[in-house]
Amino acid sequence: MVLGPEVPQEIEAPAWFKISILDLRGDIKEATAADKRVMIYFGQNGCPYCKRLMEVNFKEKDIVDKMNIYFDAIEINIFGDRDVTWIDGKTRTEKEFTALL
Repeated sequence: MVLGPEVPQEIEAPAWFKISILDLRGDIKEATAADKRVMIYFGQNGCPYCKRLMEVNFKEKDIVDKMNIYFDAIEINIFGDRDVTWIDGKTRTEKEFTALL
């Protein structure tokens, strides 16, 4: 039996992360209007550190409460293909956007 390459385990962001269409100009405007900042989380599927962050730190009540008060958290997959529009108005894939920053 021949096995293909193992697919990395998907790591889901917590429900309190912002659902975004990834036009960061609008996300920043919304956060500013709510007296918050945007926190961009860069992660990847299969990453043990990302998994631990999501399953441990981002479930601690004190951290979640503080994040919800001060930040709109947005997830970016460093190898992803979704379109992201940055403040310069240019649209890039998640992986291109990650390389930009």
